[in-house]
Amino acid sequence: MKNKTLTTLWLRNNYTIVTKKRVFMFFFALLCAGSAVAQFDCKIDGIYYKLNNKDKTAIVTNKTGDNNAKSYVGSIVIPPTIECRGKIYIVTTIGEYAFSGCYQLTSVEIPESVKTIRNNAFESCVFLRAITIPNTVISIGNSAFENCSNMTSIT
Repeated sequence: MKNKTLTTLWLRNNYTIVTKKRVFMFFFALLCAGSAVAQFDCKIDGIYYKLNNKDKTAIVTNKTGDNNAKSYVGSIVIPPTIECRGKIYIVTTIGEYAFSGCYQLTSVEIPESVKTIRNNAFESCVFLRAITIPNTVISIGNSAFENCSNMTSIT
């Protein structure tokens, strides 16, 4: 009788552990899936933005944070301000990996409102030929233009 009780207790404990593991794995998978969802708050004229409602600023970002190759194509002109959901935001930053891997991107014009270009912002934009960076940009992150091998004009 004692062995049967121990076996029952062991089975209950292991079932509880397995159940807890399944619940944890479910929530972990849900969390990971959520991180692959849109990394932007607003899309205007084909450009994705992450918004800061506190100081009414916007960061140029990419669609998902993952494969960015087709997010941006051709020539891009970033506006100094955007209107989203009835509020005006000042575009101040080109975010990390914002244009990274956009192999069809050919030129970018950055407005004077931008102060920061973050790490890897234009990494591997192999057909990016021209970019306009205003004097207002005071910080350019590491590898911001890594593998931009066809760049012919920086003004």
